[in-house]
Amino acid sequence: MSRLKGLSRYVFCVIVLALVFCVFGLRLIDWQIVNGEEWLRISTKTNTSTVKMTAARGEILDRNGNPLARNKTGYAIVFEKAYMSDESQNRTILLLTELLDKRGEKWTDELPIEINSKGGYQFTSGREDDAAALIKLLSLNDYATADQCMKWMTESYGLSGYTPQQARDIASVRYNMQKSAFSVSQPYTFAPDVSSDTVGIIRENTQNLPGADIQVTTVRDYPDGTVAPHILGTIGAISQNEYASLKEKGETYSLQNMSGYAYNDTIGKSGIEAAFESQLRGKNGSKVVETTRTGALASSTVTQAPVSGNTVYLTIDSNLQKVAEASLAKNVQGAQAYGRSKSGRNGEDCVAGGVVALNVKDFSVLAAATYPSYDLSKYNKDPNYYRTLAQDKTKPLYDRALLGSFMPGSSFKPVVASAALQESVINESSIVVCHRVYTFWDDYQPTCMGYHGPVNVVQALQKSCNIFFYDTGRRLGIDSM
Repeated sequence: MSRLKGLSRYVFCVIVLALVFCVFGLRLIDWQIVNGEEWLRISTKTNTSTVKMTAARGEILDRNGNPLARNKTGYAIVFEKAYMSDESQNRTILLLTELLDKRGEKWTDELPIEINSKGGYQFTSGREDDAAALIKLLSLNDYATADQCMKWMTESYGLSGYTPQQARDIASVRYNMQKSAFSVSQPYTFAPDVSSDTVGIIRENTQNLPGADIQVTTVRDYPDGTVAPHILGTIGAISQNEYASLKEKGETYSLQNMSGYAYNDTIGKSGIEAAFESQLRGKNGSKVVETTRTGALASSTVTQAPVSGNTVYLTIDSNLQKVAEASLAKNVQGAQAYGRSKSGRNGEDCVAGGVVALNVKDFSVLAAATYPSYDLSKYNKDPNYYRTLAQDKTKPLYDRALLGSFMPGSSFKPVVASAALQESVINESSIVVCHRVYTFWDDYQPTCMGYHGPVNVVQALQKSCNIFFYDTGRRLGIDSM
Protein backbone atom coordinates (compact mmCIF):
# COMPACT_ATOMS: atom_id res chain seq x y z
CA MET A 1 0.00 0.00 0.00
CA SER A 2 2.77 2.45 0.95
CA ARG A 3 4.62 1.55 -2.29
CA LEU A 4 1.54 2.55 -4.37
CA LYS A 5 1.24 5.87 -2.52
CA GLY A 6 4.87 6.67 -3.21
CA LEU A 7 4.44 5.86 -6.91
CA SER A 8 1.33 8.04 -7.24
CA ARG A 9 3.15 10.98 -5.66
CA TYR A 10 6.01 10.51 -8.11
CA VAL A 11 3.64 10.46 -11.07
CA PHE A 12 1.87 13.58 -9.79
CA CYS A 13 5.14 15.50 -9.51
CA VAL A 14 6.15 14.45 -13.01
CA ILE A 15 2.80 15.63 -14.41
CA VAL A 16 3.10 19.00 -12.61
CA LEU A 17 6.63 19.54 -13.87
CA ALA A 18 5.55 18.59 -17.37
CA LEU A 19 2.71 21.13 -17.25
CA VAL A 20 5.10 23.83 -16.02
CA PHE A 21 7.56 23.12 -18.82
CA CYS A 22 4.70 23.13 -21.33
CA VAL A 23 3.58 26.57 -20.11
CA PHE A 24 7.15 27.90 -20.31
CA GLY A 25 7.55 26.36 -23.74
CA LEU A 26 4.33 27.88 -25.05
CA ARG A 27 5.32 31.26 -23.62
CA LEU A 28 8.74 31.00 -25.24
CA ILE A 29 7.11 30.15 -28.59
CA ASP A 30 4.90 33.23 -28.19
CA TRP A 31 7.89 35.49 -27.41
CA GLN A 32 10.23 34.20 -30.08
CA ILE A 33 7.98 32.99 -32.92
CA VAL A 34 4.39 34.18 -32.73
CA ASN A 35 5.06 37.72 -31.43
CA GLY A 36 8.82 37.75 -31.81
CA GLU A 37 8.98 40.90 -33.90
CA GLU A 38 6.85 42.89 -31.44
CA TRP A 39 8.89 41.82 -28.42
CA LEU A 40 12.11 42.60 -30.29
CA ARG A 41 10.79 46.07 -31.09
CA ILE A 42 9.96 46.69 -27.43
CA SER A 43 13.33 45.42 -26.19
CA THR A 44 15.26 47.59 -28.63
CA LYS A 45 13.05 50.67 -28.25
CA THR A 46 14.99 53.87 -27.43
CA ASN A 47 14.03 57.24 -26.05
CA THR A 48 15.06 60.26 -28.10
CA SER A 49 15.66 63.72 -26.64
CA THR A 50 17.24 66.99 -27.75
CA VAL A 51 20.03 68.27 -25.49
CA LYS A 52 21.61 71.74 -25.42
CA MET A 53 25.29 72.22 -26.27
CA THR A 54 26.60 75.35 -24.53
CA ALA A 55 28.64 77.80 -26.60
CA ALA A 56 31.97 79.19 -25.36
CA ARG A 57 32.01 82.81 -24.20
CA GLY A 58 33.94 85.33 -26.32
CA GLU A 59 37.30 86.65 -25.17
CA ILE A 60 38.35 90.19 -24.22
CA LEU A 61 41.66 91.53 -25.59
CA ASP A 62 43.55 94.81 -25.21
CA ARG A 63 44.37 97.14 -28.13
CA ASN A 64 47.44 95.05 -29.02
CA GLY A 65 45.65 91.71 -28.97
CA ASN A 66 46.90 90.66 -25.54
CA PRO A 67 44.28 88.59 -23.67
CA LEU A 68 42.67 90.17 -20.62
CA ALA A 69 39.84 87.67 -20.18
CA ARG A 70 40.07 84.38 -22.02
CA ASN A 71 38.80 80.82 -21.77
CA LYS A 72 40.55 77.67 -20.63
CA THR A 73 39.47 74.07 -20.86
CA GLY A 74 37.79 72.93 -17.68
CA TYR A 75 35.62 70.18 -16.29
CA ALA A 76 32.04 70.52 -15.10
CA ILE A 77 29.87 68.03 -13.22
CA VAL A 78 26.54 67.89 -15.01
CA PHE A 79 23.38 65.99 -14.09
CA GLU A 80 21.67 64.19 -16.99
CA LYS A 81 17.99 63.52 -16.38
CA ALA A 82 17.94 60.58 -18.80
CA TYR A 83 20.31 58.62 -16.55
CA MET A 84 19.15 59.83 -13.11
CA SER A 85 16.21 58.16 -11.38
CA ASP A 86 14.13 59.78 -8.66
CA GLU A 87 15.34 57.16 -6.21
CA SER A 88 19.05 57.73 -6.84
CA GLN A 89 19.36 61.51 -7.12
CA ASN A 90 19.50 62.35 -3.38
CA ARG A 91 22.28 59.83 -2.83
CA THR A 92 24.19 61.08 -5.87
CA ILE A 93 23.86 64.70 -4.69
CA LEU A 94 25.00 63.88 -1.15
CA LEU A 95 28.06 61.94 -2.29
CA LEU A 96 29.11 64.77 -4.61
CA THR A 97 28.54 67.63 -2.15
CA GLU A 98 30.56 65.80 0.50
CA LEU A 99 33.32 64.99 -2.00
CA LEU A 100 33.67 68.57 -3.22
CA ASP A 101 33.44 70.03 0.30
CA LYS A 102 36.17 67.65 1.45
CA ARG A 103 38.39 68.68 -1.47
CA GLY A 104 37.69 72.40 -1.02
CA GLU A 105 36.01 72.77 -4.39
CA LYS A 106 32.89 74.76 -5.24
CA TRP A 107 29.47 73.46 -6.21
CA THR A 108 26.47 75.63 -7.13
CA ASP A 109 24.91 76.51 -3.76
CA GLU A 110 22.30 79.27 -3.98
CA LEU A 111 19.84 78.29 -1.24
CA PRO A 112 19.39 81.39 1.01
CA ILE A 113 19.16 79.23 4.15
CA GLU A 114 21.88 78.43 6.66
CA ILE A 115 22.15 76.59 9.98
CA ASN A 116 22.40 78.91 12.99
CA SER A 117 24.35 78.40 16.22
CA LYS A 118 21.40 76.62 17.83
CA GLY A 119 21.18 74.04 15.06
CA GLY A 120 18.06 75.54 13.51
CA TYR A 121 17.51 77.03 10.07
CA GLN A 122 17.56 80.74 9.26
CA PHE A 123 17.53 82.86 6.12
CA THR A 124 20.96 84.14 5.08
CA SER A 125 21.42 87.80 6.00
CA GLY A 126 21.36 90.20 3.05
CA ARG A 127 19.53 87.77 0.75
CA GLU A 128 15.97 88.89 1.36
CA ASP A 129 15.07 88.87 -2.36
CA ASP A 130 16.35 85.31 -2.77
CA ALA A 131 14.42 84.21 0.32
CA ALA A 132 11.23 85.77 -1.09
CA ALA A 133 11.81 83.95 -4.40
CA LEU A 134 12.26 80.66 -2.54
CA ILE A 135 9.02 81.14 -0.61
CA LYS A 136 7.18 81.99 -3.82
CA LEU A 137 8.50 78.94 -5.68
CA LEU A 138 7.47 76.67 -2.80
CA SER A 139 3.99 78.29 -2.81
CA LEU A 140 4.18 79.13 0.91
CA ASN A 141 2.81 82.14 2.75
CA ASP A 142 4.79 85.36 2.37
CA TYR A 143 5.73 85.25 6.06
CA ALA A 144 7.02 81.64 5.96
CA THR A 145 10.14 80.98 8.03
CA ALA A 146 13.32 79.18 7.01
CA ASP A 147 12.24 76.20 9.15
CA GLN A 148 8.92 76.02 7.29
CA CYS A 149 10.72 76.16 3.93
CA MET A 150 13.05 73.35 4.99
CA LYS A 151 10.10 71.29 6.26
CA TRP A 152 8.40 71.63 2.87
CA MET A 153 11.57 70.64 1.00
CA THR A 154 12.29 67.76 3.39
CA GLU A 155 8.86 66.29 2.68
CA SER A 156 8.84 67.03 -1.07
CA TYR A 157 12.42 65.95 -1.76
CA GLY A 158 12.40 62.93 0.58
CA LEU A 159 15.08 64.21 2.95
CA SER A 160 13.98 62.65 6.23
CA GLY A 161 16.74 60.56 7.76
CA TYR A 162 19.52 62.96 6.79
CA THR A 163 21.37 65.26 9.20
CA PRO A 164 20.31 68.96 9.14
CA GLN A 165 23.43 69.90 7.16
CA GLN A 166 23.00 67.05 4.69
CA ALA A 167 19.32 67.89 4.23
CA ARG A 168 20.14 71.55 3.70
CA ASP A 169 22.80 70.78 1.06
CA ILE A 170 20.65 68.29 -0.85
CA ALA A 171 17.71 70.72 -0.70
CA SER A 172 19.93 73.46 -2.13
CA VAL A 173 20.75 71.35 -5.18
CA ARG A 174 17.20 70.04 -5.63
CA TYR A 175 15.82 73.59 -5.33
CA ASN A 176 18.23 74.82 -8.01
CA MET A 177 17.34 71.88 -10.24
CA GLN A 178 13.68 72.79 -9.88
CA LYS A 179 14.37 76.47 -10.64
CA SER A 180 16.36 75.63 -13.74
CA ALA A 181 13.63 73.34 -15.13
CA PHE A 182 15.88 70.26 -14.96
CA SER A 183 14.74 67.84 -17.65
CA VAL A 184 16.01 65.46 -20.31
CA SER A 185 16.55 68.40 -22.67
CA GLN A 186 17.88 70.73 -19.94
CA PRO A 187 20.82 69.23 -18.00
CA TYR A 188 21.80 70.79 -14.67
CA THR A 189 25.33 72.03 -13.96
CA PHE A 190 26.10 70.91 -10.42
CA ALA A 191 29.68 72.24 -10.37
CA PRO A 192 30.95 74.45 -13.22
CA ASP A 193 34.69 74.04 -12.62
CA VAL A 194 36.36 71.11 -10.87
CA SER A 195 39.93 69.87 -10.87
CA SER A 196 41.22 66.97 -12.95
CA ASP A 197 41.94 65.04 -9.73
CA THR A 198 38.28 65.30 -8.73
CA VAL A 199 37.28 64.20 -12.24
CA GLY A 200 39.42 61.10 -11.78
CA ILE A 201 37.74 60.23 -8.50
CA ILE A 202 34.27 60.64 -10.01
CA ARG A 203 35.08 58.53 -13.05
CA GLU A 204 36.34 55.75 -10.80
CA ASN A 205 32.99 55.76 -8.97
CA THR A 206 30.50 56.27 -11.81
CA GLN A 207 28.53 53.18 -10.75
CA ASN A 208 27.73 54.92 -7.44
CA LEU A 209 26.83 58.23 -9.08
CA PRO A 210 24.09 57.53 -11.64
CA GLY A 211 23.15 60.60 -13.66
CA ALA A 212 26.37 62.51 -12.90
CA ASP A 213 28.44 63.17 -16.00
CA ILE A 214 31.76 64.93 -16.58
CA GLN A 215 31.71 67.42 -19.43
CA VAL A 216 34.64 69.29 -20.92
CA THR A 217 33.77 73.00 -20.81
CA THR A 218 35.33 76.41 -21.16
CA VAL A 219 35.99 78.38 -17.97
CA ARG A 220 36.74 82.11 -17.66
CA ASP A 221 40.44 82.64 -17.09
CA TYR A 222 42.54 85.75 -16.50
CA PRO A 223 46.28 85.91 -17.32
CA ASP A 224 46.51 88.49 -14.50
CA GLY A 225 43.33 89.03 -12.53
CA THR A 226 44.65 92.26 -11.00
CA VAL A 227 44.82 94.07 -14.37
CA ALA A 228 41.78 96.28 -15.06
CA PRO A 229 39.25 94.22 -13.04
CA HIS A 230 36.78 97.12 -12.85
CA ILE A 231 36.90 97.59 -16.63
CA LEU A 232 36.59 93.90 -17.50
CA GLY A 233 33.82 93.38 -14.98
CA THR A 234 32.41 90.19 -13.52
CA ILE A 235 30.18 87.31 -14.55
CA GLY A 236 27.89 85.36 -12.27
CA ALA A 237 24.72 83.34 -11.85
CA ILE A 238 21.48 84.89 -13.09
CA SER A 239 19.46 86.46 -10.30
CA GLN A 240 15.72 86.06 -9.83
CA ASN A 241 15.08 89.60 -11.12
CA GLU A 242 17.39 89.17 -14.12
CA TYR A 243 15.68 85.92 -15.08
CA ALA A 244 12.24 87.53 -14.81
CA SER A 245 13.40 90.40 -17.04
CA LEU A 246 14.86 88.00 -19.61
CA LYS A 247 11.64 86.00 -19.58
CA GLU A 248 9.60 89.11 -20.35
CA LYS A 249 11.84 89.75 -23.36
CA GLY A 250 11.48 86.16 -24.59
CA GLU A 251 15.18 85.46 -24.05
CA THR A 252 14.93 82.42 -21.78
CA TYR A 253 15.79 78.86 -22.76
CA SER A 254 13.35 76.55 -24.52
CA LEU A 255 13.55 73.86 -27.18
CA GLN A 256 12.61 76.56 -29.68
CA ASN A 257 15.24 78.97 -28.30
CA MET A 258 18.32 76.92 -27.46
CA SER A 259 20.43 80.05 -27.06
CA GLY A 260 18.10 81.49 -24.45
CA TYR A 261 19.19 81.84 -20.83
CA ALA A 262 18.57 78.93 -18.47
CA TYR A 263 18.32 79.61 -14.75
CA ASN A 264 21.74 78.10 -14.05
CA ASP A 265 23.52 80.02 -16.82
CA THR A 266 26.03 82.78 -16.15
CA ILE A 267 25.65 86.36 -17.33
CA GLY A 268 27.76 89.52 -17.39
CA LYS A 269 27.23 91.44 -14.15
CA SER A 270 29.40 94.53 -14.58
CA GLY A 271 31.99 96.20 -16.80
CA ILE A 272 32.67 95.02 -20.33
CA GLU A 273 31.25 91.59 -19.46
CA ALA A 274 27.84 93.21 -18.93
CA ALA A 275 28.04 95.98 -21.55
CA PHE A 276 28.93 93.52 -24.34
CA GLU A 277 26.94 90.55 -23.04
CA SER A 278 25.09 90.10 -26.34
CA GLN A 279 28.39 89.97 -28.25
CA LEU A 280 30.34 87.82 -25.79
CA ARG A 281 27.56 85.27 -25.38
CA GLY A 282 27.66 82.69 -28.15
CA LYS A 283 24.88 80.71 -29.79
CA ASN A 284 24.16 77.33 -28.22
CA GLY A 285 23.95 74.21 -30.33
CA SER A 286 21.96 71.02 -29.92
CA LYS A 287 22.35 67.27 -30.19
CA VAL A 288 19.88 64.39 -30.36
CA VAL A 289 20.53 61.70 -27.76
CA GLU A 290 19.07 58.19 -27.89
CA THR A 291 18.94 56.10 -24.72
CA THR A 292 17.77 52.53 -24.17
CA ARG A 293 15.09 51.46 -21.69
CA THR A 294 17.84 50.91 -19.10
CA GLY A 295 19.20 54.45 -19.56
CA ALA A 296 22.31 53.42 -21.51
CA LEU A 297 23.45 55.73 -24.31
CA ALA A 298 22.52 54.33 -27.71
CA SER A 299 23.63 57.21 -29.94
CA SER A 300 24.39 60.91 -29.93
CA THR A 301 24.14 63.11 -33.04
CA VAL A 302 25.02 66.81 -33.24
CA THR A 303 22.20 68.58 -35.08
CA GLN A 304 23.52 72.13 -34.68
CA ALA A 305 27.06 72.96 -33.62
CA PRO A 306 27.47 75.73 -31.01
CA VAL A 307 28.98 79.06 -32.14
CA SER A 308 31.42 80.80 -29.79
CA GLY A 309 30.86 84.40 -28.74
CA ASN A 310 32.66 87.28 -30.46
CA THR A 311 36.04 88.62 -29.40
CA VAL A 312 35.90 92.14 -27.94
CA TYR A 313 38.91 94.43 -28.42
CA LEU A 314 39.44 97.29 -25.94
CA THR A 315 41.33 100.55 -26.40
CA ILE A 316 43.18 99.71 -23.17
CA ASP A 317 46.92 99.09 -23.36
CA SER A 318 47.51 96.38 -20.76
CA ASN A 319 51.16 97.34 -20.21
CA LEU A 320 50.24 100.99 -19.64
CA GLN A 321 47.37 99.83 -17.41
CA LYS A 322 49.82 97.91 -15.21
CA VAL A 323 52.06 100.97 -14.92
CA ALA A 324 49.09 103.20 -14.06
CA GLU A 325 47.87 100.79 -11.38
CA ALA A 326 51.31 100.44 -9.80
CA SER A 327 51.97 104.20 -9.90
CA LEU A 328 48.55 105.03 -8.46
CA ALA A 329 49.01 102.60 -5.58
CA LYS A 330 52.49 103.98 -4.87
CA ASN A 331 51.29 107.59 -4.86
CA VAL A 332 48.23 106.97 -2.68
CA GLN A 333 50.28 105.05 -0.16
CA GLY A 334 53.03 107.68 -0.34
CA ALA A 335 50.61 110.56 0.22
CA GLN A 336 49.14 108.79 3.21
CA ALA A 337 52.57 108.07 4.69
CA TYR A 338 53.66 111.70 4.12
CA GLY A 339 50.51 113.00 5.77
CA ARG A 340 51.04 110.83 8.82
CA SER A 341 54.60 112.07 9.19
CA LYS A 342 53.47 115.71 9.22
CA SER A 343 51.10 117.62 11.43
CA GLY A 344 47.52 118.11 10.25
CA ARG A 345 45.66 116.01 7.68
CA ASN A 346 47.54 116.88 4.49
CA GLY A 347 47.31 113.46 2.84
CA GLU A 348 46.84 111.42 5.99
CA ASP A 349 43.29 110.51 4.98
CA CYS A 350 44.28 109.54 1.42
CA VAL A 351 43.18 105.91 1.04
CA ALA A 352 41.88 105.72 -2.52
CA GLY A 353 42.10 107.25 -5.97
CA GLY A 354 41.70 106.83 -9.70
CA VAL A 355 43.63 107.72 -12.83
CA VAL A 356 42.65 107.80 -16.51
CA ALA A 357 45.02 108.14 -19.49
CA LEU A 358 43.52 109.21 -22.84
CA ASN A 359 44.87 109.15 -26.37
CA VAL A 360 45.12 112.88 -27.22
CA LYS A 361 44.34 112.20 -30.90
CA ASP A 362 41.03 110.34 -30.55
CA PHE A 363 40.38 110.51 -26.77
CA SER A 364 40.21 106.72 -26.49
CA VAL A 365 40.97 105.36 -23.03
CA LEU A 366 44.45 103.87 -22.80
CA ALA A 367 44.37 103.15 -19.07
CA ALA A 368 41.85 103.53 -16.27
CA ALA A 369 43.15 102.46 -12.88
CA THR A 370 41.39 102.36 -9.52
CA TYR A 371 42.94 102.00 -6.06
CA PRO A 372 42.30 99.98 -3.98
CA SER A 373 41.50 97.19 -6.41
CA TYR A 374 40.94 93.42 -6.40
CA ASP A 375 41.80 90.18 -8.20
CA LEU A 376 39.19 88.83 -10.64
CA SER A 377 40.67 85.32 -10.45
CA LYS A 378 39.87 85.14 -6.74
CA TYR A 379 36.57 87.00 -7.06
CA ASN A 380 35.01 84.34 -9.29
CA LYS A 381 36.16 81.36 -7.22
CA ASP A 382 36.25 82.32 -3.54
CA PRO A 383 33.02 83.48 -1.83
CA ASN A 384 34.99 84.50 1.26
CA TYR A 385 37.15 86.80 -0.87
CA TYR A 386 34.04 88.61 -2.13
CA ARG A 387 32.69 89.03 1.39
CA THR A 388 36.02 90.53 2.49
CA LEU A 389 35.91 93.01 -0.40
CA ALA A 390 32.28 93.94 0.26
CA GLN A 391 33.02 94.70 3.91
CA ASP A 392 36.18 96.76 3.20
CA LYS A 393 35.51 100.40 4.10
CA THR A 394 37.77 101.62 1.28
CA LYS A 395 35.35 100.04 -1.24
CA PRO A 396 37.78 98.22 -3.59
CA LEU A 397 34.87 97.04 -5.76
CA TYR A 398 33.94 100.64 -6.64
CA ASP A 399 35.28 101.91 -9.98
CA ARG A 400 36.71 105.28 -8.95
CA ALA A 401 38.40 105.90 -12.32
CA LEU A 402 35.13 105.93 -14.27
CA LEU A 403 32.42 106.46 -11.66
CA GLY A 404 34.12 108.46 -8.93
CA SER A 405 33.53 112.20 -8.45
CA PHE A 406 36.67 114.21 -7.64
CA MET A 407 37.75 117.85 -7.74
CA PRO A 408 39.64 118.26 -11.03
CA GLY A 409 42.74 119.88 -9.51
CA SER A 410 45.60 120.58 -11.93
CA SER A 411 43.92 118.60 -14.71
CA PHE A 412 41.77 121.74 -15.22
CA LYS A 413 44.78 123.91 -16.07
CA PRO A 414 44.81 123.00 -19.81
CA VAL A 415 41.18 124.17 -19.99
CA VAL A 416 42.13 127.58 -18.55
CA ALA A 417 45.14 127.82 -20.87
CA SER A 418 43.08 126.95 -23.98
CA ALA A 419 40.32 129.41 -23.13
CA ALA A 420 42.77 132.23 -22.34
CA LEU A 421 44.62 131.72 -25.63
CA GLN A 422 41.36 131.55 -27.57
CA GLU A 423 40.05 134.75 -25.95
CA SER A 424 43.43 136.50 -26.48
CA VAL A 425 43.83 137.12 -22.76
CA ILE A 426 47.35 135.73 -23.13
CA ASN A 427 49.57 134.58 -25.94
CA GLU A 428 52.32 131.99 -25.99
CA SER A 429 54.87 134.62 -24.88
CA SER A 430 52.88 136.13 -21.97
CA ILE A 431 54.82 136.00 -18.70
CA VAL A 432 53.59 135.66 -15.12
CA VAL A 433 56.12 135.76 -12.26
CA CYS A 434 55.67 133.07 -9.60
CA HIS A 435 56.77 134.01 -6.06
CA ARG A 436 54.89 131.00 -4.60
CA VAL A 437 52.20 133.24 -3.03
CA TYR A 438 49.51 134.97 -5.12
CA THR A 439 49.11 138.42 -3.57
CA PHE A 440 46.51 140.06 -5.82
CA TRP A 441 43.92 139.96 -3.00
CA ASP A 442 44.58 141.01 0.55
CA ASP A 443 42.14 138.56 2.18
CA TYR A 444 42.79 135.52 0.02
CA GLN A 445 46.32 134.54 -0.99
CA PRO A 446 46.57 130.98 -2.38
CA THR A 447 49.98 129.38 -2.83
CA CYS A 448 51.96 127.34 -5.32
CA MET A 449 53.94 124.16 -4.72
CA GLY A 450 57.23 125.96 -5.56
CA TYR A 451 59.02 129.17 -6.67
CA HIS A 452 58.97 129.11 -10.47
CA GLY A 453 59.88 132.72 -11.28
CA PRO A 454 58.84 134.11 -14.70
CA VAL A 455 56.99 131.46 -16.77
CA ASN A 456 54.97 131.44 -20.01
CA VAL A 457 51.99 129.21 -20.69
CA VAL A 458 54.07 126.25 -21.91
CA GLN A 459 56.39 126.41 -18.92
CA ALA A 460 53.42 126.87 -16.56
CA LEU A 461 51.85 123.68 -17.87
CA GLN A 462 55.15 121.82 -17.64
CA LYS A 463 55.71 122.89 -14.04
CA SER A 464 52.01 122.94 -13.08
CA CYS A 465 52.47 126.46 -11.75
CA ASN A 466 49.45 127.51 -9.67
CA ILE A 467 50.35 131.24 -9.69
CA PHE A 468 50.26 131.46 -13.50
CA PHE A 469 46.79 129.97 -13.65
CA TYR A 470 45.47 131.93 -10.67
CA ASP A 471 46.35 135.15 -12.50
CA THR A 472 45.24 133.93 -15.95
CA GLY A 473 41.97 132.62 -14.60
CA ARG A 474 41.24 135.92 -12.83
CA ARG A 475 41.85 137.90 -15.98
CA LEU A 476 39.83 135.47 -18.14
CA GLY A 477 36.77 135.49 -15.87
CA ILE A 478 34.34 132.70 -15.13
CA ASP A 479 31.98 133.52 -18.01
CA SER A 480 34.65 133.24 -20.70
CA MET A 481 36.11 130.23 -18.99
